[in-house]
Amino acid sequence: MSKMSRDKGKRGEREFCELLREHGFDARRGQQFAGGPDSPDVVTDCPCHFEVKRTESFSPSYLAQAERDAHPALQPVVAWKRNAAPWRVFCDAGHYLGMWRKIMRLEDELLQLEQRLQEAAGSTA
Repeated sequence: MSKMSRDKGKRGEREFCELLREHGFDARRGQQFAGGPDSPDVVTDCPCHFEVKRTESFSPSYLAQAERDAHPALQPVVAWKRNAAPWRVFCDAGHYLGMWRKIMRLEDELLQLEQRLQEAAGSTA
């Protein structure tokens, strides 16, 4: 791997860390702290093993690498970005759909709680 390619990878990891931080997650580059083939490119408080790729073309082997390297407690995810394009993330469809199911369930529970609070406030008025 050329120095220019390694530098582009490091820039990509820093860019993705910044994106995570913008969305409220703690994030830092992983290789510079842990090293080794099984450490994620980005270490974060999000329960994911991030494999970060800053390339023009996507390869399914990226997800296979993330799945192979991920700790069992972490969801393998590939963060991929082309030049002049937004970041994209790839993961197992079951995990993605499970996240949405949990979000929708939590939204329903929150709505029910808000309704109970309004009812309780109305009964004391």
